[in-house]
Amino acid sequence: MSSEKTSTVSFSSRRRWAAALVLVAAGIGLAACGNTIRGAGQDMSNNGQAIQNTARDITQ
Repeated sequence: MSSEKTSTVSFSSRRRWAAALVLVAAGIGLAACGNTIRGAGQDMSNNGQAIQNTARDITQ
């Protein structure tokens, strides 16, 4: 009987570790997405500024 209980605890422990690893991986993935979106926003802002500067140069 004790071997059954040990294997159940071991399985439960593995599930906890697996859940923890999934949460950590998801957190890292979301952090990377945040940086990518922030970078894309900055790129769009820079492109908008370049278009404004070009339009200003043409009208002068």
